[in-house]
Order: sequence, then structure tokens, then C-alpha cells
Amino acid sequence: MNHKMIYFLLFIGLIMTACGKLTPPPPTPQPKEAIGASPTPVVIKPVTVQPTVTPSPTTQPEELPMIPPAGTPEVTPLIPPTAGSQGMMRGHAFPDVMEIDVEPGTPAKVSLLIKGDLPTPCHILQLDMAAPDSENRIQIEVYSLVDPNKMCAQVLVPFEQELVLGSFSGGRYSVWVNGEKVGEFDGE
Repeated sequence: MNHKMIYFLLFIGLIMTACGKLTPPPPTPQPKEAIGASPTPVVIKPVTVQPTVTPSPTTQPEELPMIPPAGTPEVTPLIPPTAGSQGMMRGHAFPDVMEIDVEPGTPAKVSLLIKGDLPTPCHILQLDMAAPDSENRIQIEVYSLVDPNKMCAQVLVPFEQELVLGSFSGGRYSVWVNGEKVGEFDGE
């Protein structure tokens, strides 16, 4: 009778198991991987961007010697290089808006407003201006300096700089920025 009881309990157990729901647990979602990619996790860390500060007139930046090529007008740096700029590379600056302002008078006082972007917060804006050439063209270079060994966030940084070009008398002058004509004005 013992054997009958064991068989009976096994039979009841099988029936109860057959009547119950047997659903497997839902699969855990796996990230899709690119073909040939290693399954290493990607860690994203926040980056803090520090704005570049242009030196104030009270600071005494270190002067870099500038030797213009032979046969070109003398070039004057309008924004002096910052201290420690040795070892820095020349980089891009992207001027977008350039406006000439002429204050009436004798002689006329002329300024240029330049707005644009620097490639990163590590780039330092630099402006060089040449004296008017024989055709009364005023050439201005807008560029940047950057330390090639410094890691920096790849984000555009806007800049706005007003340049006093000087006083001009007698004649028509044209202003060129990075080889492109910005406009003309009459010296009085």
C-alpha cells in the first residue's frame, strides 16, 4: 500500500504542475553591439568648460617678437599674446559679423566690431593689423593661439571684439579681414 500512496502523490503532483502556468521569466534586455565591437561599458563623465579670459589693460603680458616678411607693411598685434604663449600653435578663429564704424571729424576715427567663434575654450583670440598699404587697404588678421598639448572640450566659444583702427584723413580706405573685404570708408 505504500507503493500505491507514492504513485498517487506523484500523479497528483504531475496534474497540478500541468495545470499551472509555466512561463519563463522575461529576458533581461541586452544592448545591441556593433559587429566586431567589444562588450566594454562606456563611461561618460561630465566636462566643465572654463571661459577664456582676455587680459585686462592692467596686466603686463609677455611680448612675443613679430618679424613681418620682407616687403609687407608693418603688422601691429592688437591683442597682445598672453604670458606663457611660447610653444602655442596658431589656430583658427571664425569671424561672422564685421561692422565698420566711422566717427565724423577731422580726421575720421574708425573702429571695427568683429563677432565670431573660437574653436574651443582653450583658443585665445589674436588680432593683427597692418598699416594701410599703397592702395589704402587695411589688412587685419583674426586667428587664435592654442596649446597643442592641452585637452579641451570641443565646443565653439563666441567672441566679440571692437578694434579702434585709428584716425584717417584724405582718401578712400578699404578694410580686409583674413583676406576678405569687409567694407570701405572715406577719411576726412
